[in-house]
Amino acid sequence: MQELIKTMLTPTWVVSTLVAGLVINIVSGYVKDGMDKVLAVSSKRARESGSRRAQARTALAAKLHADLAFRLQYRRKRLLDAYYATWTTVLGLIMLLVGLADTSHVTGGSPPQPTARLFNIILGLVLLTVGGGYMVAVFHRSFRLLDAEGYAEQAARREAAVNG
Repeated sequence: MQELIKTMLTPTWVVSTLVAGLVINIVSGYVKDGMDKVLAVSSKRARESGSRRAQARTALAAKLHADLAFRLQYRRKRLLDAYYATWTTVLGLIMLLVGLADTSHVTGGSPPQPTARLFNIILGLVLLTVGGGYMVAVFHRSFRLLDAEGYAEQAARREAAVNG
């Protein structure tokens, strides 16, 4: 501790600390300006992306409202996605349980091969991950469908109220 205090009281330490502080102060101004520019660009992109998504949602809602065949096809696609996601997740869970299960009674008392067991565990985890991610995406799309249909119904009600 005494050595640290002695070092801090030397002129070299004091001058180097002052120079480092000045350099940090000067550099921070330039870094701040750069960060402000980057944040401004990303904020602008986010606003533009949000407006494009809103326009796409409005167009989808209008198409769902106007075209019954498209609405039925859109719903059928969402239901098939939900079906595939559910069965992928179930298959992954079954594979994981098979990999984790003690199957020595099935194999006549001999322990299962470690590589086969590890393969089932890994495959089960992969299928659970893929199926679970797929399921999340499907439900997200389903909620978007409900949102778009609700938006289309609201637009139809507003149109009927104006024309009505």
